[in-house]
Amino acid sequence: MPLVNPDGYTYSITTDRMWRKNRANTTDSGCYGVDLNRNFNVSWGNVNGASLSQCSYNFCGTEAFSEPESRAIRDLALAYLPNIKLFMTLHSYGQLLLYPWGYTFDKAPKKGKLHGMARKIIGHTSSRGTYDFVFGQSSWVLYRATGTSDDYMYSKGVPFSYTLELPNENSFILPAMDIIPIGQQIWEALVCIIGDVVKTTKAKKFCNKRLVVATTSDNITISNWVRRSMPLEKAKEKIIKRYEKKQMSKLLLQQKLKQKREGARKKKMR
Repeated sequence: MPLVNPDGYTYSITTDRMWRKNRANTTDSGCYGVDLNRNFNVSWGNVNGASLSQCSYNFCGTEAFSEPESRAIRDLALAYLPNIKLFMTLHSYGQLLLYPWGYTFDKAPKKGKLHGMARKIIGHTSSRGTYDFVFGQSSWVLYRATGTSDDYMYSKGVPFSYTLELPNENSFILPAMDIIPIGQQIWEALVCIIGDVVKTTKAKKFCNKRLVVATTSDNITISNWVRRSMPLEKAKEKIIKRYEKKQMSKLLLQQKLKQKREGARKKKMR
């Protein structure tokens, strides 16, 4: 899901750059919004890392899943469980990779597997230029927090459930020049992570590739996966040639079909 809080995101652009919650109405006319990552049904309402105060920035809502956004995530997950093997929610900031439990200092039932996969994930982010991630159990590395999405998914049987706190280490506001490079690095790391979880040869092959975007002579933007070792300009040239070849084949097929239909029409008229 590319975005789960559209109203809050829009408000952060138009009004309050640091807005965290959604924009739900509350019974307090001067306060709006619920912290969606405190609205899931794992130790919901426990005030460790959450609040029952409607004006708080981490207000957990009136009940678990009181918000349509958290319910949408829950319903989508329940529709595909038990086939979901990986859940990763992207947040900012801190350059952290966190796994359950967040609501308690107790260890998760299979913490060893969570920690082992976390180590692999950090390896992928580092190999793509995003270094110095700290990883570990959420309640120990960061703080205790209740009603979180990663705890909920893990409680429902998703074996690998993580929160990735994006760079940088010191601020929510990432310099504009870093947004696209970090986005690309994290995306490529995610592709590799999926390969590790799915464990199919096809999925793993994508880890050695990158998604390259190119523009054709008629100003059409195209993209494709290309070996990471291939120089960027050569990769773009290859993508364009592949696109042009495909378009030519499509055109020839259309011409053949047209000729065939025309021939059938003339034959019918005789």
